[in-house]
Order: sequence, then structure tokens, then C-alpha cells
Amino acid sequence: HITHLSGIDGPQLEALYNLAEGLLFPSLAEGFGWPVAEAQACGCPVFASERAPITEVGGSHAVYFDPVDPPAAARIIAAAWPRKHTLTGPAYVSAGRWHPDLMIDAYESLYLRLAK
Repeated sequence: HITHLSGIDGPQLEALYNLAEGLLFPSLAEGFGWPVAEAQACGCPVFASERAPITEVGGSHAVYFDPVDPPAAARIIAAAWPRKHTLTGPAYVSAGRWHPDLMIDAYESLYLRLAK
């Protein structure tokens, strides 16, 4: 069952990820892949496009598919669905590397090195 929602704030989004059976993210083009990081941080299994930067954000803790081949994507998701719970623990830990505070520190460090 798929439901389209809009106007969701941060706490509501976190609650939705916590209740979701999984995140289906068939993006054709993405700037970063925040939904993948957010879902993983909430322990929500991720099924996403096999495209950069989504694969970089999700790492080995997501299931990837070609978003322009829906029949193949459906087969991949169906095959992985029974083991979706195995994606959540490591993904939760991995998602921590995208925490805004850590990214701010990393950017600050980079900019200071470049300014020297």
C-alpha cells in the first residue's frame, strides 16, 4: 500500500519511517539521497535506485534496482523482502555518518584546510 503525504515535519517523518515496512525510492536523479539516510537512521529497510549518489549513501545496507526496469525491480524487491530485517541494524549504524553535525564538522575541516 502506497500513500502520498505532504507537509510532513521532522518528528512526523521520523515516526513514519519507524512505522514503515520499507522505503521504496525509485529515483531517476538525486542530489544526495537524504530519504535513504533518513530511513536508515530510523531502522527502515531501503529499496532504492542503483544510481549514484544513492548507492553511496545506502552503502551495502540497502537493496538496489534499475529504476527504468520495473519488472526487474519488482523481482529484486520480492526476492529481498523476506530478509529486509537484516538490512536495518548495520544500516542504522552506517546512516550515522550522514548526521548533519558530523557533516558540518567535516565541511568546516575541509574549508579550513583549503583556506591555508
